[in-house]
Amino acid sequence: YLFKLKRPIWVTIIPLTFLIVMTIPALIIQLRQFWEAQNWLLIIMDLLILGASILVALEAVAAFGRARREAAAS
Repeated sequence: YLFKLKRPIWVTIIPLTFLIVMTIPALIIQLRQFWEAQNWLLIIMDLLILGASILVALEAVAAFGRARREAAAS
């Protein structure tokens, strides 16, 4: 959205990158701890959140690529 409006995108890219870089390893570390404790409810919740965070990261990359291609075409 910001890319289409020709506004600075770094305002959102930097926090998004920080959140993804911190969240995914933290979820993996917690997943190991939940596995060792055999806490199945938290394992399931952790896997759901991990999957959602990976999907958000992939969608962000795809949206950025689409916006760049659209800007280059016009």
